[in-house]
Amino acid sequence: LLDLRGCDVILDEVHTYDGKAQGIVLKVIEVLTSIGCRIHVGTATMPTALFEAIRKMLGPEQTIETRLSPAELDQYDRHTVIKSPFSCTDAEGNFNAEAFLNHPELSTAIKADQKILLICNRVQHAQDLYRAIRELYPSIPKLLLHSRFKRGDRVELESQLIGLDKEGGETETFNTSKEACIVISTQVVEVSIDISFDLMITDCAPLDSLIQRFGRINRKRIHSRRPVIVLAPPTD
Repeated sequence: LLDLRGCDVILDEVHTYDGKAQGIVLKVIEVLTSIGCRIHVGTATMPTALFEAIRKMLGPEQTIETRLSPAELDQYDRHTVIKSPFSCTDAEGNFNAEAFLNHPELSTAIKADQKILLICNRVQHAQDLYRAIRELYPSIPKLLLHSRFKRGDRVELESQLIGLDKEGGETETFNTSKEACIVISTQVVEVSIDISFDLMITDCAPLDSLIQRFGRINRKRIHSRRPVIVLAPPTD
């Protein structure tokens, strides 16, 4: 606290929707404010309730707010969110790959040579989905990414996914592909991987996780909108 006293402190990407995490953020701001720190909070997707709580804590009269204009915000309208009635698990709790495979947007995207991202919440489900995709679309490039790969293998897979060589040139694999490809991943794809795909089908997840996942679709804003399909949560 003595080291931090009077410093400028940047809190980046404060977009938590979980009550416990929000409580931690607010307590951190409260303590830093009490020792004379100047707080800078940045995020593109802050919940209104959290914004108002932070603003009240910092003092509205001495807080400067910067935000994009409505015209600028319209440029970031990148997604059409579609809620699927089907879940990744059936009534018995078994993995239901058909929830991903039978959605009409999948075959449409493949015919249009689009890049497809399928996200499962569980590693086992991602592995099962990869096997099903391998059988259904044997000739289409595909990649499986999750947290249980050895570090060296995962680095290599992430390099293939990003599709750039060491000089930053496009290798035309996956993220930089000009043809249809499919990536099956878990939540490891949510952060620190700069990719821009055309279609996502994802398991239902907490809202802050979904927002992170959405950021991997139409990230470069090349197209007006791209579909993001969210599967229904399990019934149990």
